[in-house]
Amino acid sequence: MIIVAGTLRVDPAGRDRFLQDHFTVTLDARSAEGCIDFHLTADPFEPDVVRVFERWTSAAAVERFRGSDPSSPSAVPVRAADVHQHDVAASRSITGGDDHTDEPVPVDRVAPAELAATAGLRGWRFVLGALRTTYHTGSFPAAAHLVARIAAAAEAAGHHPDVDVRYPDVVTVVLTTHAVGGVTHRDVALARRISALAADDGARPEPRRMRALEVAIDTLDADRIRPFWAAVLGYDDIDGRLIDPLRIDPPVWFQQVDEPRPGRGRFHIDVSVPHDIAEDRVAAAIAAGGTLVSDEHARSWWVLADPDGNEACISTWLDR
Repeated sequence: MIIVAGTLRVDPAGRDRFLQDHFTVTLDARSAEGCIDFHLTADPFEPDVVRVFERWTSAAAVERFRGSDPSSPSAVPVRAADVHQHDVAASRSITGGDDHTDEPVPVDRVAPAELAATAGLRGWRFVLGALRTTYHTGSFPAAAHLVARIAAAAEAAGHHPDVDVRYPDVVTVVLTTHAVGGVTHRDVALARRISALAADDGARPEPRRMRALEVAIDTLDADRIRPFWAAVLGYDDIDGRLIDPLRIDPPVWFQQVDEPRPGRGRFHIDVSVPHDIAEDRVAAAIAAGGTLVSDEHARSWWVLADPDGNEACISTWLDR
């Protein structure tokens, strides 16, 4: 990590104008690849001093930004400057936050129960094999700004999430390590970094709204019908599951049955939710006119049906 810190001295009467003139520079820096923090602030005790504090993922990121000629013209000249660049190998939190280090992050899988007890993941939930969170940012431009910072952090880490932006201000982030088919310490490290960026931007996490959908088809012979559904949907067949190549629409899986089940639909929706809201979701569905078909496998899943008998499962990672 690179820290750039020091002071600039300007005419006290023009300091506010100087900071206003450099507002765009601050915005550009904070959205630049590799920027962690960027601040130009008025010193509260010395009326001619502007404090500089920057954190970057690498010296190359600093050089790229400086090379883009980010300076804004200002009518207020700098009288003196004392700013230095520091190369920091590691940092230790003194406030209970996350430590930062340049050591490689291990890629071994992390169990859901371990994730639930891991510090620094406030606002994240393990749902359907991935770490997920949703933020309200306050505006659509603020959402775009947060996504730009997430992209820079992901690029610096060499590990990339799925990110979705929806009007008016919603950002959803999904983290998993495809190479191992689950959540790893790399996902945890990036989730912590994204949490810090979101907090810095004033974004509000809303984990209780997280969910992931799957479509399940009961069948006596999955191999016979799977090619049809792959063709109709334009999905990829990956180990017997049909996956949207754009990772936007829900996957389809095939539930083997030993004999036909008259009177029950062959399709049902699996709704995976955070483990700490599952029972509330079941209660809400029943209150909305649904019936509980089976809780035999609770807390892993509950089978529900609407008044017409169409079924859905509320699912969590618990007890699997």
